[in-house]
Formats: sequence, structure tokens, C-alpha cells
Amino acid sequence: MGTLAAESGWSYEHAGNFGKLREIGRQRAIVAVLIDAGSLGVPIKDALQAVSEALPKALPIVCHKSSETIRWSDLADAGAFHALLMPLCESEVRQSLGFVWAAQRRLAA
Repeated sequence: MGTLAAESGWSYEHAGNFGKLREIGRQRAIVAVLIDAGSLGVPIKDALQAVSEALPKALPIVCHKSSETIRWSDLADAGAFHALLMPLCESEVRQSLGFVWAAQRRLAA
């Protein structure tokens, strides 16, 4: 993951909980957050809300298993920027980070 982030000039850091995420956000600008709500033990909507409250400018990307019933319209309504199937596939993560990069470029323009 770190190599893929570096391709866009970003760094990668793992935050195992929302407190650590807020701490990282106080130390540096966060562009995107990959969220695995299942490993956090919270519903996806709650995880999206917590990320939005902690880092309102970060773009949340929901990571989910194929066994989970996911409706993109519900995720988007809850604030998701993108979604990725787990286990993560390098080409899909690269594409998602490309979407983030393009969104950041539009905001900067």
C-alpha cells in the first residue's frame, strides 16, 4: 500500500482505530482514508460518520468483503467517495487512488 501511495506523492499510515486516525490527522494532512468497518466492529455508516467528523476533508474509501451486501447508493449517501473489494487488489487500489488524486487536483484548481 505504501508503494502505491508514494506513486502519487503521498505516504501511507495505518490507524487501527478512530482515535489514532484523529491523532494522525492533527499531525499531517490526510487525503483519503480506507475504511474496513468490519475490522473496527462498527456498521459502515457509523464508520463513515466517524471519519467525516475526524477528518472532514479526507475522502473515505470503504473496503468490504464480497460476502457483505453493499449498495453503492447507500454508501454514497453516507459520504463514501469510493469502495474497494477485499482482499485488496493492487490495480483496483491504484485506480481508486487515481480518483482521489484527480479529485484533489480539481479542488486545487
